[in-house]
Amino acid sequence: MKLPKITIIEVFLFLYVFSVIIFSYQENYYLSNYIAMMLVLVFCCDKINNEYSGINLCHVFFFLFVLICTISVLFNPSSYQRLKTLFQVFILTLIVSDVVAQKKNLSSVKYAIIFGALYANFAALKELAHFRSPARAVRIGSFLGNPNLFSMILVVGILYALHNIISEKEKPGKILIALNYIVIATFGVSIVYFTGSRKGVIFLALFLISLMTYYFKQARFLQRLLILCSSPIVFLFLFRLLSRSPHFRRIENFFVFLRGGQVTEGSIETRRAMLSRAGELWQQKPFWGWGIDQYRAVSGFGTYSHNNFSEILVNNGIFGLIIYYSIFLSIFIFSIKMSTERNGNLKYWLLITTIIIFINDFGMVTYYSKINWILLGSLFGVLQLGITKENETK
Repeated sequence: MKLPKITIIEVFLFLYVFSVIIFSYQENYYLSNYIAMMLVLVFCCDKINNEYSGINLCHVFFFLFVLICTISVLFNPSSYQRLKTLFQVFILTLIVSDVVAQKKNLSSVKYAIIFGALYANFAALKELAHFRSPARAVRIGSFLGNPNLFSMILVVGILYALHNIISEKEKPGKILIALNYIVIATFGVSIVYFTGSRKGVIFLALFLISLMTYYFKQARFLQRLLILCSSPIVFLFLFRLLSRSPHFRRIENFFVFLRGGQVTEGSIETRRAMLSRAGELWQQKPFWGWGIDQYRAVSGFGTYSHNNFSEILVNNGIFGLIIYYSIFLSIFIFSIKMSTERNGNLKYWLLITTIIIFINDFGMVTYYSKINWILLGSLFGVLQLGITKENETK
């Protein structure tokens, strides 16, 4: 198999994405910033000789969202730091999408995420070794310090491993496919047993359903029959594994809450109160909101809302929410319009990844998350590749 040519921009993008996981949440975070500056410099030099791969509606809507956040800072100067982070992720998204579209692969990004998540997983195992048996229910965040963030990185790693498996262009061998399934299984176990993340468990269920659907659509009649018969057995087995998790009660409480039952868990009650407060604040300034990062300032909680929808609704109003989620709508519409014959597997990956990121926003504030926008930037790039292919065949 001929190895693809690796360019300088891909090397620096790999190093930066890897450093975001390894260094951004530790004291030596400045190393990631230095690599980011080098990445921007290399990117600018690359654009002297090569045109930008193209701007689509996703880029436009993200720019508009950054613009209204910038305007809001004029009235709330204290939010400058959050705006600065948003500018950084906007530039990062432009770079990621361009590299993916220009080089026609995700390698520099997806392997950085997978290797970074594996390293975080190894660190989590070492962290777990420090706890004695009575502390088994302690949620592990690895060196990231936050179990939900750790879970999110593992989820993103699973999505990139899925891309490795179904990618038509690379046609990985059986050994590579097996390795990616091992990565997926490892990250899935870590989500359930280490992080105790409710969002992570929901993601795993959606992922398994989507994976079975993918194979079901490609299978022949007898294979489809086998998938249908084995699916309930697989889910029962996985549920039994889940029930043995030290965090099962925490996950169970969430579904009790969704059914309208009484739950005494503090985190669920706090988030319920945060959502209620978000509704009150939005009613006071429904159109343009209070300004970027103002939920923490005006809500009385002193922190973000733990829900991307309510966070943007309070900060940027209904217009900001529509503009931001028009990004997701654009990806979804363009993906649906893609030719299944020419881009079938990539179309599937775009759709399932977009849906999972969208659902994840119900439990996290992600609009300024670098990991979130590395993944979305990958989607922009893959989408641009698909648009280019469609235009070439017309």
